[in-house]
Amino acid sequence: MRSLSALLVDNLRSQGKTLREIGEQIGVSESFMSRVAGGENNLTIDHLVALERALRRPLPLLLLDACRQHGVPAPLKAHYERLVAVLSESGEMSEPDTNGHGTASKLMPRRSR
Repeated sequence: MRSLSALLVDNLRSQGKTLREIGEQIGVSESFMSRVAGGENNLTIDHLVALERALRRPLPLLLLDACRQHGVPAPLKAHYERLVAVLSESGEMSEPDTNGHGTASKLMPRRSR
């Protein structure tokens, strides 16, 4: 089974991005991205946040798009499509707020005090 990092890189490459471009967006080498694509390395949360900001697309949608390319099990398809629709309503990611948080953090529910 391919790692989520490799699936994400595959999906970005299918959109025409090169390993070099992806690496530049998150501050790593083309060689590192090649190892991620090959399943030898994985992206860290810091890499994923950098990618989210560079692409201006919420991280949950980036990950769902990567999974979609490799198929969603039939029993989960309706739930998957509903989730994509809800997350897509927010549209393109906003600029980070004064705390440095973008759209993905705004999707997280706040806890009551």
